[in-house]
Amino acid sequence: MKPKGIFVQWDWLKADGDSGFGITEEMVESAFVQAGLESLSITKAFSLESKEGAMQVLMGVAKNA
Repeated sequence: MKPKGIFVQWDWLKADGDSGFGITEEMVESAFVQAGLESLSITKAFSLESKEGAMQVLMGVAKNA
């Protein structure tokens, strides 16, 4: 990644304690720190409706230091 480059991550939001797929906001923050990135924002961008209910989409944005 270029210096000061922007990294954007999209994934399904996983609720704390949920054993299903997806990631939590804390997992994204931890991954950014471990990768040496500066977290700019982590938001619940939107949700998608399905037969099983609504599924939240998580968007994380970070900057290379």
